[in-house]
Amino acid sequence: MDHPVIKQITDLPQEDQLEYAIEVIRALVNDDVTVLAQLRAKGISTKPAGILLALGARPGTALTKEQLFNHLYPLDSDAEMKIIDVFVCKLRKILGKDVIETIWGQGYRMTPEKAEEIIPKPLTPRIPVTPPNRNALVKSRDDSRRWTPEEDEQLVEMLLSDESMAMMAHRLRRSERAVSDRRRNLLQRARNTA
Repeated sequence: MDHPVIKQITDLPQEDQLEYAIEVIRALVNDDVTVLAQLRAKGISTKPAGILLALGARPGTALTKEQLFNHLYPLDSDAEMKIIDVFVCKLRKILGKDVIETIWGQGYRMTPEKAEEIIPKPLTPRIPVTPPNRNALVKSRDDSRRWTPEEDEQLVEMLLSDESMAMMAHRLRRSERAVSDRRRNLLQRARNTA
């Protein structure tokens, strides 16, 4: 049986299907970015946050180091499996020793109670309940407006802090493409003035 959202998408006129599917994906990605930002505010960097989210997605279930490693790194990565222990140690220092349990011979797990307490909840519903009508399909980001000097300053600060493109787009309320284009434009300007 198909997921209800897939049925909603296929029930739309063909010219609206892609646009609505993109809106659904955008809602999911924005939620993930928001959750990562909330964890980052607690002092948890991206890779340890990935471990936390993986354990929180399956509370009460032990995940092996290999499963966690494969969740964080591509197959051709040079990282070593021992990094998982380092990340778990960092998480325990930040969140407390009882947050992640070591199950000897099996891996690590998080109890459902701890997962509920620690993992931030998305701010928006995970999937839109009903598909919008054709007139309601509008861009959630306004990329047609001009960039202000304040936005340029914000973008430069974010670039210097090594934030991800998705996070910058989220904070500036712009698409990743618009942020990438503006970044390129600012770099070109800097080269021309130097």
